[in-house]
Amino acid sequence: MESSEIVATPVLTEAVKTTSTTPINPATPASETESSTNTTAEVTSDVPIAADSATTADEPVPGPTEAPAVETTATIFTDEHLDDMGIDVQTAHEDNALGIASLFHIFSNSTVLSADTNGNIATDHLIDGTTDFGTRGYDGDLFYIGHLSGTVLPNSFRANDSLIYVGNSVSSGWIDGHAVINRVKLTNVPADRLFKDSADTVYIDFDSYFKLLREKAATYYAQNDSAGVTYDFTNMNQRTIDVSDASTYAIENHEAHVYASIPLSVLQTPQSLYVTGVSSGGPTLIINVIDDLTDVFEGMLVNLETKTEIEVDGDLLSSKERTEFDQSVILWNFGDDHLNYNFIMAGRLSVRFLRQMQRSLAM
Repeated sequence: MESSEIVATPVLTEAVKTTSTTPINPATPASETESSTNTTAEVTSDVPIAADSATTADEPVPGPTEAPAVETTATIFTDEHLDDMGIDVQTAHEDNALGIASLFHIFSNSTVLSADTNGNIATDHLIDGTTDFGTRGYDGDLFYIGHLSGTVLPNSFRANDSLIYVGNSVSSGWIDGHAVINRVKLTNVPADRLFKDSADTVYIDFDSYFKLLREKAATYYAQNDSAGVTYDFTNMNQRTIDVSDASTYAIENHEAHVYASIPLSVLQTPQSLYVTGVSSGGPTLIINVIDDLTDVFEGMLVNLETKTEIEVDGDLLSSKERTEFDQSVILWNFGDDHLNYNFIMAGRLSVRFLRQMQRSLAM
């Protein structure tokens, strides 16, 4: 998975979604991260479709029989379809540590999907979507693709009853009752679940929202550790951050967040790191990752190998696929953008990531 500014993407096989202390019902929110690099690509323009093209799901759909997608002036904040799906956008925006990014497995400026992705996506530019994506067994995934280079697979958007929005430049329509994107008929998406931005509207304004997320990241990064957070790194095989007391205090005092911090060097070793005392009904735990490395330079790629073991409600999270996301209550905040990260512990660093600036994460 590649993306230039990733927020909240799951790295367990699950798709983690939301962080508010009162769980919201997301489309398929975020959270832990996948691989990424700074990449750019030109948006593809609509391409005429040959009248004699095959009509199978794997091959281009004939243009003459393809009807255009319905255009909409709705934004994610005004979309009435989301009310029907039980998605409370305003609550996510105001109360969640990641705002509306929490509604997505991947929220990015640009994305390359290179492996099966079990979650939903909001991206300004999908550079390559030729792999299956969408949350298995989930009802009501929300997707937004502002620009599309290349194509998608017929089995993309595989959640049940997905709702899909695309940018005005994306070739889209419907045929035989199925949605079509870039001449590919989507077997999982009925025609009435695909909408296209009007010429003057974007469903998600990524520039504005990433500005807000950068401000959030800076605010979180400036916080001191919450009272009651304890650290025990004396045993390399049982390194532990315990937030039990801090979480209890936050709940009693109606505080939304608990803050902890960890040296970046701790995440470079392969031994397990245990995070305990987290509650699905409690505050969001924001872990600020502090750069303590020497001899680093701007844009340097740093390998992160630590396996994190997250205890929520007294049980360690397993690496299984999920369709319930109330246990997604940890946010890793890497602060400023002077380093790039390679998460070579694929599938291990769980929950969500937040970075201030446009830098890449790599898995």
